[in-house]
Amino acid sequence: MRVSRRHAFRAAGAGLALLAGLALAGCSSGDGTSGTSPSESASPSASASDTVAPVVTPSETPTPEIDLASPTTWKVTFAGVGPLDLGASRSGESAVMAHAYTVPNPSTTCPAVFYSPTHGGPTLIVSQESKTADTVSVVSVGDGRDASSLSATERAASPATVAGIRVGSTEAAVKAAYPGVTGRTDLAPNTTVFAVAGTGDDAGRFIDIGVGTDGLVSTLTVFTSATPPSEYCG
Repeated sequence: MRVSRRHAFRAAGAGLALLAGLALAGCSSGDGTSGTSPSESASPSASASDTVAPVVTPSETPTPEIDLASPTTWKVTFAGVGPLDLGASRSGESAVMAHAYTVPNPSTTCPAVFYSPTHGGPTLIVSQESKTADTVSVVSVGDGRDASSLSATERAASPATVAGIRVGSTEAAVKAAYPGVTGRTDLAPNTTVFAVAGTGDDAGRFIDIGVGTDGLVSTLTVFTSATPPSEYCG
């Protein structure tokens, strides 16, 4: 219960008066002992500022914003890549991707869509469970080609993880960013895969970082397995 400052002063005054009376009574008791002083018996009371919890304003926890026309602002997280979320509906995806990628004609045989960047950068692949499903099952930055085949400008245009790993990052940078993750060479051909596992609400999701034979990151795949898909149209 919050107590007003005026009532607090009244209560404090009444308490001091009572303590003073007790002290006088102790002095006149005649038993040779003195009463306990107010300073010995009164305990400090908490002020209002001691009990009010700080308020966290929205500005203290900003939500990252992305520019649909600039994939360099897109983050590769356990949720997905930029505006593309794992498990989300594929409906309306083309309109979002058209800001920075060339949207191909729908395929009648392959459930994956290969988006080519209009301003340079690695290919972005979005796949669904099947041609009849309207759910994003995997999002991959890069089509598996060695990053050394891309120009420095194209590599810089890649979306990146929160730790700053993008297509073109070195294997040493991956190990430094994720020291507890061990690379495996048996998960994809000619590729060392560093499977970064999600925890908590992200458990069961992975960011599979593929490093090519040139020692550079070639793919960043958000998937529900530590083994990235070996193909997208099979």
